[in-house]
Amino acid sequence: MPYNALLMEHVDIQCERFSADPSVEDLQTIEHSLCEGELADNALLLTHLGKEYKRNDNVQNVVGHLCEHPLLSQEEEFDIAQRAADANDPLEAVRARHTLVLCNQRLIVYWAKRYRNMGLDYLDLIQEGNVGLLTAADKFDYQRGYKFATYASWWIRQAMLRALTDTSRTIRLPAYVVDRLSTLRSCELRLMAQSPHKPSLIALSQELGWSVEAIEALRKARKNPCSLDAPLHDGETSFGNLLVAPQTSSHVEVVSRETRELIERVLRSAPGVKPFTVESYLWHAGLKDGRQRTAAEVALILGKSTERARQHIDVAKRILKQSHALRALHNGNVSATPGSA
Repeated sequence: MPYNALLMEHVDIQCERFSADPSVEDLQTIEHSLCEGELADNALLLTHLGKEYKRNDNVQNVVGHLCEHPLLSQEEEFDIAQRAADANDPLEAVRARHTLVLCNQRLIVYWAKRYRNMGLDYLDLIQEGNVGLLTAADKFDYQRGYKFATYASWWIRQAMLRALTDTSRTIRLPAYVVDRLSTLRSCELRLMAQSPHKPSLIALSQELGWSVEAIEALRKARKNPCSLDAPLHDGETSFGNLLVAPQTSSHVEVVSRETRELIERVLRSAPGVKPFTVESYLWHAGLKDGRQRTAAEVALILGKSTERARQHIDVAKRILKQSHALRALHNGNVSATPGSA
């Protein structure tokens, strides 16, 4: 079977997988997010591709091939798309779409590096991007007024997200979670480029407009699970054999909303106590969301050093231990919570 016929058959198969066309809002979002300067400049496009690109000659050859052809102008895209739509000869239509594909293959590199290190091999990501690009070439309607690069980006991202959702993890994540993980990772890299320190949860929350709890949940979801039956280096011992059964506590403390409000009121009314001291203790004692945290975890949330967080937590504990109101309310039962490690 000729190459062009194989190409069309492949596109038809993939069109059955992806049927929903992007909405106007989808296309507008992608149009605003695309960096045309990076797309047009090979030097920029080939940055931040990671160790897999630097160490693997095969990846370098594939990526270099994808970046051979320059982007088309919007007028050139519309002219080629119109020729494909009006062509009486099917082979002429295939050639026109093939030109669109060749001149936009660099889009695959652009999006693949944004989804790398998320559980799928780099070349597999590129392959899925090819599927999306072929689908876009078959479905592109130039009369909608959007550039092909914008339209193709939607299909390329869909193909990559579906592959990441279906094959990259033992426990599947929804496509929207994979997309949010990519957004979170891009934000982390951007903030780390501005500061030598790892961005705090508060900084990420302010930058993305997401809650701290949502970012914590995404970070947990980002970790790949390890099978308890996975063999270690010696091939005889499994990972599960090294785990110690957790000790269950016979005493579970329940801090009511009234108690939390009292603790917060005692701390805020103490002379010289800073808001950071109050927040540090509330996160440490689990009075924010019911989960106690170490000083290091509190420091990560609030964007301060571990030592500073520990000092402020100790200050709060001393204040609470001297509080007559707390002792009168709970006969000293709450003291276990202020002093918990």
